[in-house]
Amino acid sequence: SLYSSAPFAGLAGPMGLAVDILEPDHRKRDILNHSKVVCDAITASGLVWYDDSQIADARWRRMGTDKLNAGATIRIWTLEG
Repeated sequence: SLYSSAPFAGLAGPMGLAVDILEPDHRKRDILNHSKVVCDAITASGLVWYDDSQIADARWRRMGTDKLNAGATIRIWTLEG
């Protein structure tokens, strides 16, 4: 079941992370400022990895602007250890 009562143990080993960001407007932003927030939130969830130091492959892309649909698409995968 998706909502098991057992605690989820995060995945061990190296992980890959790809984040596509759709900004709400054209203001100048440093794309890597998003990295700390995204990685800390995923780590705090306890659902994916034990620690963001497991990220061995990271890709960040700015996909343009869209005020109504701004946000991020996040893809995570395991890497061969």
